[in-house]
Amino acid sequence: MAAGMRRQRLGDQIKKAVSEIVHSKLKDPHLGMITITDVELTKDLRQAKVFYSVYGDTDTKRASNRALRKSTGFIQSELGRVIRVRRTPTLEFVIDHSMAHGLRIQELLEKIEREGNDDAGD
Repeated sequence: MAAGMRRQRLGDQIKKAVSEIVHSKLKDPHLGMITITDVELTKDLRQAKVFYSVYGDTDTKRASNRALRKSTGFIQSELGRVIRVRRTPTLEFVIDHSMAHGLRIQELLEKIEREGNDDAGD
């Protein structure tokens, strides 16, 4: 139980630190509006999947993905300076589609509601 809590706390620290690094230290012009949404750590704390979302069209998302992958080493080294752990986890950036998926579900529900209201008026 304590190991799970430690992993969660460390994940929260990494999420906050990576977000600050991306927004304040990365100067890549191809980087869009990025939000770090979650961090999942392996049980041994050696690897971290950093989930992020990007606001914009497909080209912006692709450019941001390339910029993040190119900057992974820099972000990881900066992370090592910020958090106090014996070994800084290896970072892997993964685009989080859950926000887009949620918006799509909301659009569909609104469409169903509108169609239901149109049928009720007949």
